Amino acid sequence: MVGECTPPLPSQVSSIGDSIKLIESGFPERKAIVVFGYEHSPLLIDITTAIESFEAIAEQVVGIELAKCHGLNLVV
Repeated sequence: MVGECTPPLPSQVSSIGDSIKLIESGFPERKAIVVFGYEHSPLLIDITTAIESFEAIAEQVVGIELAKCHGLNLVV
């Protein structure tokens, strides 16, 4: 999941790449992406770490201005 979330290149299939494409689309409406993931049992990587990595790369490397995120935690 982390690999699909974080590569900061527009040509890559990733959440950050998709964000760049959406920003550059020219659509006048407000834009959003949804990133979802799941955790394995036993835990392989903390989903919080993956999301924080996405946010850090988007803001600090690519320069995307992120709005406040309202996470939803579901326990099944």
